[in-house]
Amino acid sequence: MEGKYETITKEITSTIIRSFYIAIDNRDLNVFYSLNSFLYRRLSDNYNQDNIGGYVDFSAVFVYYYEYSLKKLNLSITYRDIYEACADRSTRGLKEKLNSYSKWGRGEITNVHEQNKINKYSKIILNRFSEIIYTSLRYKDISHLSFTLNQLHQVPNAYDHNLSNLRFEILISKRKQLTAEELQDLHEKEELYEINSYVNNVVRILYKVTLFWSIFLYQTDAINFDDLSQILEILESYKGYIQHDFLEDVMILRDEQLGGDYSWHHWDFVSTPKSQTV
Repeated sequence: MEGKYETITKEITSTIIRSFYIAIDNRDLNVFYSLNSFLYRRLSDNYNQDNIGGYVDFSAVFVYYYEYSLKKLNLSITYRDIYEACADRSTRGLKEKLNSYSKWGRGEITNVHEQNKINKYSKIILNRFSEIIYTSLRYKDISHLSFTLNQLHQVPNAYDHNLSNLRFEILISKRKQLTAEELQDLHEKEELYEINSYVNNVVRILYKVTLFWSIFLYQTDAINFDDLSQILEILESYKGYIQHDFLEDVMILRDEQLGGDYSWHHWDFVSTPKSQTV
């Protein structure tokens, strides 16, 4: 029964993708927005039903229609309006979905079970952010890269005082001689902090990945100096993410599993598609 349900979900996803492509081909904004609203509802339904497989499939559509509209724009400037709608809603939609499931900004630290579910779905959305950054770099869509990084900046809660206080408590405790009971309390606080700061940590790493791969692409002549200069200028606004826990994050980036989780393992392209018009 489960296999049959997965097949139906994939068939629905394929139909939605084709419908988006037709709307883009026809430059039909009304149909595009209607499809996007339907996609939102499907994601919400899958989250509420805890259907992670369906969530993976439907969330990927944001990336598909952005890339497809970008390819169309590269062929003809007449696709500018539909491209701008796709670019905006793809990234903004990911941010809105990620924020809608979180407790950030509400002055709460959630329990382990609740936050683990949030993190499970947040990981999928952050992977989609990663894929959009990859697509923007690959097609040298620098303006959308800038927009995506700005939307990503709005995801973590750097002003969560409860989370900041928890980290401070952990740091203070580690400097003390602790009893067995206090040590157990410290471990519980560390676990709570780790799962509640998950999105913040991955967002910070995504900025570092964008920096490192941009430099790599320049070194391999996939992008030119002007492209790199624009990207570095954009990243200057987010240098706090890059400087914070720099060495620790570099070590994390060496983790092959993490690269697979966030699609970084295929970022090492050495050429970009031709006929750039953006």
